[in-house]
Amino acid sequence: MSFWPDGRLLVAAHDAGGAEVVAAWLRQAAGGDYSRVAFALAGPAVRVFRGKLGVIAQVAPEEALAAVAGYDRVLTGTGWGSELERRTIAAAKEAGVKVAAYLDHWTNYRERFVLDGDLVLPDELWAGDEHAYLLARQVFPSVPVVLEPNRYFADAVAAVREAAVPPRRGDGKRVLYICEPRTMNYGQADYWGYTEYEALAGYLEYLIRAAVPVEEVRVRLHPAESAGKYAAVTAKFSGAFPLTESAGTPLAADCAWADWVAGCDSMAMVIALLAGRTVYSCIPPGGRKMTLPYREIIRLFDSR
Repeated sequence: MSFWPDGRLLVAAHDAGGAEVVAAWLRQAAGGDYSRVAFALAGPAVRVFRGKLGVIAQVAPEEALAAVAGYDRVLTGTGWGSELERRTIAAAKEAGVKVAAYLDHWTNYRERFVLDGDLVLPDELWAGDEHAYLLARQVFPSVPVVLEPNRYFADAVAAVREAAVPPRRGDGKRVLYICEPRTMNYGQADYWGYTEYEALAGYLEYLIRAAVPVEEVRVRLHPAESAGKYAAVTAKFSGAFPLTESAGTPLAADCAWADWVAGCDSMAMVIALLAGRTVYSCIPPGGRKMTLPYREIIRLFDSR
């Protein structure tokens, strides 16, 4: 790969989404040899990289920024959780070191590169799929955009297909519901136009109205959510069909088990779709529209 340096590579990441795609790319590009790679990590990225790559040579982010001129290439994720990625891009640009940033989503591209009010862009943007590629070219026409397939998606889909599937208890549908915390974000309960409780209740009501035979509904918690968070909601529907809570189970196992996958706007819905599951978005009427660009995802309550 042209970006892979003959010398040293610095990888910087904080947010989990960007860390996932960068780590998946690096695992294949480096072939398991990370001796020429230094990792400036913070936040959720630490767990992601250690989980995917094992023992790695971490360097304190401040030290990496001060010594960025000593690297031949820099690769970052993008995100909201901190300024680490943006500060690393700015430092690399100032030092004249080629830097690329890997996009892991399809929204707020410009805002991901604003530092202290200024737009700080890398030398190269990497897009994981055609949707991201076209959007990045539109938003940043002066920056080269490279279509670098999202290996995190590929790994996740492979894991779904390889996961063991328990035997069925009947002819009903197995439904996986993907939770996303909404009220904890942006400090406003109504920022999204709905809460996570309303979304789950609305979907369970839909299943009852649809009168579809259901073997079980498995409610998968977000990693930031605590067990029992949705107990008050699920208790209202416990007589309609079996309801269980999935916390700590690998996403691949849950997706492999499911016939249908429902949620609002979660990246896990894309993985389920790519793995061949029927996927529904159940954003309540009046809520912010889904940002996932895949038309194959069925919008239950919104035709936009």
